[in-house]
Amino acid sequence: MEQRLKSHVIEVQHLAVEFQLGRRHGTLLKQKLGNLFSQKVKPPKVEHIRALSNVSFKLSEGRALGVIGANGAGKSTLLKTLAGIIPPKSGNVFVRGKVVPLINLGAGFNPELTGRENIFLAGAIHRIPKKVMETKVREIVRFSEIERFIDTPVKYYSSGMMVRLGFAIATDIDPDILLVDEIFAAGDAFFRRKCETRMRKLVGKARAMVMVSHSMPLIQDLCHEVLVLHRGKVVYHGKPRNAVQYYLENCGDSGKL
Repeated sequence: MEQRLKSHVIEVQHLAVEFQLGRRHGTLLKQKLGNLFSQKVKPPKVEHIRALSNVSFKLSEGRALGVIGANGAGKSTLLKTLAGIIPPKSGNVFVRGKVVPLINLGAGFNPELTGRENIFLAGAIHRIPKKVMETKVREIVRFSEIERFIDTPVKYYSSGMMVRLGFAIATDIDPDILLVDEIFAAGDAFFRRKCETRMRKLVGKARAMVMVSHSMPLIQDLCHEVLVLHRGKVVYHGKPRNAVQYYLENCGDSGKL
């Protein structure tokens, strides 16, 4: 990640991401066993899958970008690359500001620590002073609605409880750039409405947001522009209504692409 043009909070240039399929672990052991029993063991074939190909876009300050596409189109891969979780195969990714990825909420919790302790751990990871986090704890706990269990180790939490706490933490630490991946699929209907309301407020406060979702109404409601991915490539980039229409007409089971 590097800083780039001030007018663009995010700039992606000809991004390509590849995944490697095929097992490498255990190959040496199999070869040794094969030699031991005088049998030739062929090494497994390694296949490279291009998850993203020649993806380019710019996102200006104060804008929210939606990313839509069918399953396997590369949406989550793009978000994880912007977050620095997955390295590019080629191309450049420039992100300017503090990034808060709302991806796999709760995955970064230490299971042996309590919910309260994990709140402070998250603050430390994002370099937020402990005194500042102390002022945020009450609101984080209140929003998550798990007051009764906040001093219980999170290894005893349900997946829904971890998502609630993860969302409450991530959206209360004043992010510059929000990366959101289908987080509204978890939790009950009431909590999802709470999340959507908070996201609307954050869109106005954050410098930029990139959101992946299968909810077309939500994408059209929260985003200023939308990127359509199809088999790892950008096939449309424009206004939300037009992008959603293009996706539904061209990228579905009966689509043209």
